[in-house]
Amino acid sequence: MWWRERPSPAWELIEKSEGISLVRNTSQAAAHDVRVRAGSAANPGPDDHRVQADTVGPGEVVRVISSYDMGDPADWAVEVTWRGRFGRRHRWTYLVR
Repeated sequence: MWWRERPSPAWELIEKSEGISLVRNTSQAAAHDVRVRAGSAANPGPDDHRVQADTVGPGEVVRVISSYDMGDPADWAVEVTWRGRFGRRHRWTYLVR
């Protein structure tokens, strides 16, 4: 089937200085309705850092505040969700610590 041969978005986290990280789309496919959240992996909360983008193309990045300190949860993660083929949401999570 033609849609199985199309690439899917893939992600990587690039930790930068001063608490800012970049989430890069490393694939050849654009991701649509992208939402990035940094916070507890198990217990998302209203204080989590959130960023949205309509489209993230191949090689493009989304900046997210990913700093954490001693008061933050032990399961600090960056989570990316996007709308894929047929409108289904997909999820990628990177556990920072």
